[in-house]
Amino acid sequence: GSSASSEAGAVSAVSQDQPAVVSSEDLIVIDVRTPRELAEQHLDGALNIALQADDFVDRISELDRNGNYAVYCRSGNRSGQAVAAISTLVFTNLTDHGSVAEASESLGISVIS
Repeated sequence: GSSASSEAGAVSAVSQDQPAVVSSEDLIVIDVRTPRELAEQHLDGALNIALQADDFVDRISELDRNGNYAVYCRSGNRSGQAVAAISTLVFTNLTDHGSVAEASESLGISVIS
C-alpha cells in the first residue's frame, strides 16, 4: 500500500510560504551540477548526476521511479531542466528545490564546502 498524498506524476516547485514536507529517511537528494561544482560545495549526502553528462538519462533511469527525490543545482536553472527531463520518465515524487542555498533551507540539509 502507498499513501496517495500527492498526485502521481506531479512535479512541484517549493514555494517560500509552503515548505515541503520531506522525510529525510527516504529522500534522495540529486545535485545535477558538474563534479567540479559539487566538490566546491554541496548538500550533505547528495547524489551527483550531472545534467550535462552523456549518461544523465541512463543514470536517472537506474533509479527507483517510486522513490522520493529532491533536485537542485547552482541557481535553479539546471534543476528545472533536469526535473523536466526526469518527469518524462514517469517518476512519481520529484521536486525541484532550486539552488544549493534554497535546497539547503527547504530540506534542512547542511551545505558542505
